[in-house]
Amino acid sequence: SPEDAPFELLREVSGSLNQVLGRFRFAAKESDKDGLAFALRAERSQRLYASGFLMEDVKGWEKLVEPDPIRQLSDKLYSLMHTADLAQQQLMCYFGPSRPTSHDEPDIYSRWPQGGKWNNPRNVPQCKFAFNPGPKSKAAAEIKACVRFAPAAQEKCYAHLLDLARIGLVFENAAQVSNAVNQLRSDFEVAQIRNYYHPGLQNHLGERWVEVLVVLEEGLDMPQICEIRLEEERFFKAREETKALVDEICKGFRGMFSQCENEATVEYLARWALRRPKENQSLSRFRRKLAGRFGSAVSFWRRTLANKSLFDFFSFRSMCHGMNCHDQVVEFWEALDAGLGGCISLFELDPEAVVLLTRLRSALLTLLAPDPETAAVAAAMATSACPPGGGGSSVGGRLGDFDSNMLANIALLSGVDLRTQGQMEVTEFRTMCRRLGFNLADADRLFACLDSKGGSSLTPPAVVTTSDIAWLTKLPTLVHLDAVLLTGPTSVAFPGLAPLAGSCFVPMKIPLCDSTRPWKPSQMHRLRPLRAAAAAAAS
Repeated sequence: SPEDAPFELLREVSGSLNQVLGRFRFAAKESDKDGLAFALRAERSQRLYASGFLMEDVKGWEKLVEPDPIRQLSDKLYSLMHTADLAQQQLMCYFGPSRPTSHDEPDIYSRWPQGGKWNNPRNVPQCKFAFNPGPKSKAAAEIKACVRFAPAAQEKCYAHLLDLARIGLVFENAAQVSNAVNQLRSDFEVAQIRNYYHPGLQNHLGERWVEVLVVLEEGLDMPQICEIRLEEERFFKAREETKALVDEICKGFRGMFSQCENEATVEYLARWALRRPKENQSLSRFRRKLAGRFGSAVSFWRRTLANKSLFDFFSFRSMCHGMNCHDQVVEFWEALDAGLGGCISLFELDPEAVVLLTRLRSALLTLLAPDPETAAVAAAMATSACPPGGGGSSVGGRLGDFDSNMLANIALLSGVDLRTQGQMEVTEFRTMCRRLGFNLADADRLFACLDSKGGSSLTPPAVVTTSDIAWLTKLPTLVHLDAVLLTGPTSVAFPGLAPLAGSCFVPMKIPLCDSTRPWKPSQMHRLRPLRAAAAAAAS
């Protein structure tokens, strides 16, 4: 844990973080000085609702309807990366150099290399320059999918990578950013506009930008969702100047968790924690209200959803109606639906609890293994076949029903004297968790998660029974355990997904320009509603 990290390392990380925060505070002060940013900060984000209508979030929330899912049509990384390469070239040709008209001309990547700028880009008159970050690499895509989406989506996690092809547009002030967003709405098929100028989407570093997700279709094997990032030059410079410091901070966290098998995932997790929006206060109150009524989010899941691995919108809306917060159903749903795919899992509802439960499950396997009578059972847990959906992992599989003596065996091996056969009270559970390496706060959190009868209807004393402990064997059917614990290399973390050959792929040539048919984005982005596309992909 971070408490075990050397003090010098923590001090070095905090010093670098203060420098980064100071640089972005200065950029924000400069942005607010001319008064042009206040109008953009008041604008809300937009998303597709009601089968293809782009609305502001507030208007969509008022309709109490499910937002359209936004995800790629394929979940195969290899095909996504090759399609993204063509989409990247189309974005570059639209904003930067024109497409080659003959084979003698240099290709697009030679004229505008990755990491380069293109001054006075085309089709956006007020833009100062465009930045080409290049298509996302295979390694970066695997790490992002593993950390962000694999715990819930499992082997379909790559369908939620919406920034495999991306481009950046840089402007002098916020007013020009706002005008460019309106122009992109008319030129492209827009799936979502995320306004990170709005106070509700501010991150811990204080960055400001607008993210536009557009759909490219013409000339591609399948439609591809791409990202266009619009920001002021002062924030672009701040990001470039602090890049080395942010890398140093993330590598510092990587050193704190050096026991992790894949340290790159820890580094990405630290980077994402710094740059993701802060959690809304209303969502925090919703989580507390849920825990107060059911004891914990895990207890709610067990009581209402049983063994279901995903929570659909209509079930979520019914639950919110029962908790008297139906007016904020869509707002909470969007905040929890990390992959924008139209479903949430137990991991999105309470990620910290899922991590603790996974660690407890692994600790119990280790505890049971040395016992001769239970060694075979523990081996079966660790080596059994993956459950449907690819939820299996290296830390354990599926176990048959617990017998009535299993809790007694666990208590005996952990040195706990049970007052009542077949159940553990909170003091006994704390003792067991302390012997397994958990602190008091984690033990109490685990007890609340496993107590299926907790919450407002609790009749003391609270206890954890044999069936509560047995429920841990169902975790592989709910989340991907390797992804939750960040264990194992990302390229082999998902059963059924063969790693790509080689460390890179060969960029494909974009088709040559047809002089008789002018290339227009309005012709290129006529895509049927994303709901229909997602349904076709699912079938």
